[in-house]
Amino acid sequence: MQILVERFLDTDFLHDDLKASNCNPAVPASYAPSAFNVYYSRLVGKDEKRQMEDKEGYSLAWSYGSGSGGSTIGLNPSTRKVFKATKDEFVGSIADKALTLMEELMQLDPQYDEQLGENHLNVLSVKVYWGEKRVNEHNDIDMSKYSGPKKNNSQKPGTPVLIYTVGDPKKLIFHRRQLVPAAKHSGFDFQPPLGIPKGQPNPEDIVVGQFHKDAFIMVFADEDHEGGYYWVHSSNTDDLIAPGDSYYRGFTISFMGRSCIHQIWINDKDNTVFNEMSESQKKKAKIFETKQAREIIGSEQHKCVWAAIKHNARTMLCDWYPRKKFIWDSKDWNDKIKKTYP
Repeated sequence: MQILVERFLDTDFLHDDLKASNCNPAVPASYAPSAFNVYYSRLVGKDEKRQMEDKEGYSLAWSYGSGSGGSTIGLNPSTRKVFKATKDEFVGSIADKALTLMEELMQLDPQYDEQLGENHLNVLSVKVYWGEKRVNEHNDIDMSKYSGPKKNNSQKPGTPVLIYTVGDPKKLIFHRRQLVPAAKHSGFDFQPPLGIPKGQPNPEDIVVGQFHKDAFIMVFADEDHEGGYYWVHSSNTDDLIAPGDSYYRGFTISFMGRSCIHQIWINDKDNTVFNEMSESQKKKAKIFETKQAREIIGSEQHKCVWAAIKHNARTMLCDWYPRKKFIWDSKDWNDKIKKTYP
């Protein structure tokens, strides 16, 4: 895992594409309020391929975040990348070993071994947190309001997720939702428990601290709607950075091993995802073509901010893993440039 972190920060961590999480205006992923996302996927085996012709120059891979959750993740559909977790890739070869290790760890416990069943962990999704980055309340498995999982989920319903965290502490928070009488129709809606003032912490929330080298298994039962309630979860590093520390200090990286059923085609040369957009998707994609988005990506300001992010991420790595030393790359740094996005 240490080698995986080192290689990740050296290479694929630097893919800072435009992002429009929750349909907000498109900004570089380093500026967006949501956590930085990177994905490594195993290739789909010959016996598992869907019935369609192979695309020349592309490989078929498993995918997370491309089904029901694709719009909320907000990656640019025309430039979105997924990296292969295969033995002939610099980082992917270690990602492949990490997935095997995570699966073997799950199988040590009969409960998680039974939940995983004959499925395998085939996607390693990575989230990076710094400053005020967060993941808002969500479920990994999208459910219909009163019944079971929806058909367009990327992750296979019923399978557990293993989260391995390195770096500074972060919080994983579970928020309770329950059926309450609806205000606008005669049925019921899932809402937070009644009587909690807006903006106030919910005493029924469960906060899990995740620290360096912690492994945490999240189970499907938390998201099941049976019994009239279920849990959503979120992540952040609020109040975990000492006052006065730099905005860019406080790095946390979470590696999540998942079992996915959605399949995508990945370009063998540049790892971009093959995308056949509908007309409605093309309209939504225009959010990535605004003047503000075009001007900020690759600008002097963007390069300067990214220089600080790279330096602090690697400084964090040296704090945790002193085996490797990084040299400050100051060519893009300018302390006179405003570092916040307009």
